[in-house]
Amino acid sequence: MGGSQGQTRSVVGLGTAQRNIDGALTIAATNFAIDPNVTVMVIMAAVILLAVLMSVAGEIGKRSQAVAA
Repeated sequence: MGGSQGQTRSVVGLGTAQRNIDGALTIAATNFAIDPNVTVMVIMAAVILLAVLMSVAGEIGKRSQAVAA
């Protein structure tokens, strides 16, 4: 997926890693309404995953600039 270019595949991979957080929050809110800690853990996992993905995206950007130079 993402075509034949490596840069496009990297962007698609990063985008798919962060999707469906809304689905996880919906399930947590409806099925685990008694325990709000579940919703908090889903939100914390989403924030941590975002931080990890941002650092990975920065590293990919640095490497692509080094290859271009």
